[in-house]
Amino acid sequence: MPEVPSQEIEFTDEDGDAYSITYLFHPHHRNNNPKKSQWEITEDAESDSFIDAWENDWVDDQEGWGLHVEDDNAVYLGVGIDRSVNLFIAKFVCKNNQDEWHGYPADHTRNSDRPSQEVLELWLEAEFLPAAKISKITQGKRCTL
Repeated sequence: MPEVPSQEIEFTDEDGDAYSITYLFHPHHRNNNPKKSQWEITEDAESDSFIDAWENDWVDDQEGWGLHVEDDNAVYLGVGIDRSVNLFIAKFVCKNNQDEWHGYPADHTRNSDRPSQEVLELWLEAEFLPAAKISKITQGKRCTL
């Protein structure tokens, strides 16, 4: 099996101690796999979305949520499995409880791809998304940016 491209990302904890996390760029979210959503942003932008999620506490032990933000607004970052739906939420997951993470464009109409209420409230407070969109995401309803 070919090696998955990755990036070591350095962070600093509250005590000033450095630690690193491996972020994996899974090819099946970039190779038109008909069973997977697809990124439409660069790998650098994907990594930046993960870093933003980590630094803004949009991540817990096993999963995290991100946005691709330009000019203080969330913008589309990928397409759904059917390729007809533009997606703007990223889901990041931890692999086997290790410090290896990967992400994919998430379809919030699926329960498993819906951010926690806490994360949605943080996005609302930061004004990345308006209240009407947060409400639709919470309900699992389709919405556009």
